[in-house]
Amino acid sequence: MCYSGRRRNLLLSTMKTQKGLALSLPKGFTLIELILYMTLVSAFVTGAVLFAWDVVYGREKFNQQQIVEQSVKTALARISYEIRRAKNIQSVAKEQLILDNGGTTTTIASSSGRVIITSGGFGPFTLTSNQVLVSDLSFTNMTSTNTNSKNIKVSLSVQQISGIQSEQTPAQTTMSQSVELNSQFNQGRSLLMDAGDMILTTGNKKIENTFLLDTGTENITIDTMMLVWTGGDAGSVLQTIRINGSTVWSGTAGSGNLLDITNTTLVSGADPIAIDYFDFSKNMANSVITVTYGMTDGSTSHTELVFGNILSPTPISTVTPTSTLTPTPTPANCNQYCQQKYTLPGSCKKTNQCSGYKEGSIYECAPPNICCCQ
Repeated sequence: MCYSGRRRNLLLSTMKTQKGLALSLPKGFTLIELILYMTLVSAFVTGAVLFAWDVVYGREKFNQQQIVEQSVKTALARISYEIRRAKNIQSVAKEQLILDNGGTTTTIASSSGRVIITSGGFGPFTLTSNQVLVSDLSFTNMTSTNTNSKNIKVSLSVQQISGIQSEQTPAQTTMSQSVELNSQFNQGRSLLMDAGDMILTTGNKKIENTFLLDTGTENITIDTMMLVWTGGDAGSVLQTIRINGSTVWSGTAGSGNLLDITNTTLVSGADPIAIDYFDFSKNMANSVITVTYGMTDGSTSHTELVFGNILSPTPISTVTPTSTLTPTPTPANCNQYCQQKYTLPGSCKKTNQCSGYKEGSIYECAPPNICCCQ
């Protein structure tokens, strides 16, 4: 192929330019550079993935923990309500509680990983979420020995049904609380003994001026009484208890003896009734007496009476005069008055400067302007 001179020169110039560009192009990555590059990229991607997973897992773990705790709180709230409103406890087992509601019963128990309740013949109903599993439910009877307070301790353990990952620990929690029956023991708690104005009479052997009041919403009945005392004369015994005009007990009882008294009923909303007296055989001054009332429902109420040391009055002594004083005679006129009061000569004189009095009956006594009259 033939080219003209000008055209041949242009072609040679173009070929030189292309050869220079080819010489300046990169030759590519070495194997070591490629390995380092891939390692860095892999570490970055792995870190980003793990960080994102931790954020997602942490949020889900928090949500699951909230579900578990809320399920326990909801179940305990319902169980506490049922215990408080119950009339009595029928039976207590580790995983089952039966309550007497006064004609009907309420049963709370654990079954197949759930807390279930049957009340008044209706149920069973589930108290826990289907997203959680009950790992432990236990009831403990905490009733006091004197039956003044009936309590049930409830302990509930719940956990998440399954973890986000098989190797992760599922969310779980345990809560417990002690709940008291409110309706069973109104008698002992409703009884109030007012001893604010109590007194000892009849040689300090009778306690009088105390009163009993029913502060509750239902009538209450006192069945027994016990008086425990320290102080007073040695060998003193209780002889009589008289309430509201009737003798409810009489005999001989030492400190700490349980007395079966005639049942005494207090009407809710009525006026207080008087304890006419507790009659002792000897002086009870400087004593401390604890009165315990036993109610027909088995509950009790206590009141402490404290008497200080009562002193006998000291007789007033008669004072014998050691000398006889001569009384000062009553002045017959103003002049004599001045002479008795002011002994200096000329201290009394007739004057008209004192207004409101008759002349001749007015005298000015020293110091000046002190007026007197006959």
